[in-house]
Amino acid sequence: MLGWLKSLFGGSEIAVPPSPAQRAVLEPREPFVRPIEPEFDGKPFYAWHDEITRLRRAGEIGEAQRVLVGVVAALEAENERSGSRLSPWYYEQLAILYHGQERPADELRVLESYERREKPPQSIVIGRRLAKLRGVPFESPPPPPHEETRTFLLSVHGVSFANADGTARQAIIRRCNVGDAMRLIPEPENPHDPFAVKVCRGDGAQVGYLPLDHGLTGPVEDGKVTATIAFINAVPGTELLAVVLRITRPN
Repeated sequence: MLGWLKSLFGGSEIAVPPSPAQRAVLEPREPFVRPIEPEFDGKPFYAWHDEITRLRRAGEIGEAQRVLVGVVAALEAENERSGSRLSPWYYEQLAILYHGQERPADELRVLESYERREKPPQSIVIGRRLAKLRGVPFESPPPPPHEETRTFLLSVHGVSFANADGTARQAIIRRCNVGDAMRLIPEPENPHDPFAVKVCRGDGAQVGYLPLDHGLTGPVEDGKVTATIAFINAVPGTELLAVVLRITRPN
């Protein structure tokens, strides 16, 4: 039977086109590029997180800026090589330093560099800051259909300082109680940190700020974050009181 078919069709095999699955295997594809951890000065980029925070708090702005510029360059080099995701925190912190130095052009440049390279979903914090620098309204992306929340603890910073009106934050804290609901108020005009968020009592009396790298500015502005006092603790060896918040935010 096979010989008869071959003679009927000129002695050649019947050509059967490959299936889509076979084509996917046979067709040449771009080689896979395995991402590697970007490094700066011999350390992986994430190992610089705490050091950058320490440098900023110590007022070593020049060194913090040098490290951030190097880390951002390393992130972008790996992004171009392998298409790896960028870490927005380093861009946000570098933009904060430029903001404090009144260098809006550099602040805009570094944030646009992130925007140009990163795939959606992008950082809402960076999107809001870019909109403000460009003088256009920010369009918040629609929330997911079933938004879950998570709860965690966060220490309030700056509790030992006085407020701009002269009131002592420690005196205000002594009027607070565990379980009190606190107001979180963004302070975009803060000369040191445009992402700063004040922590206040219901009557508006300020007890401090959220930590430097809180990452909550966008959800706070959207009214999606709640804060209550979880603990009020005495600081050992001092007469100061520390405040720890229980934060609930979208997951």
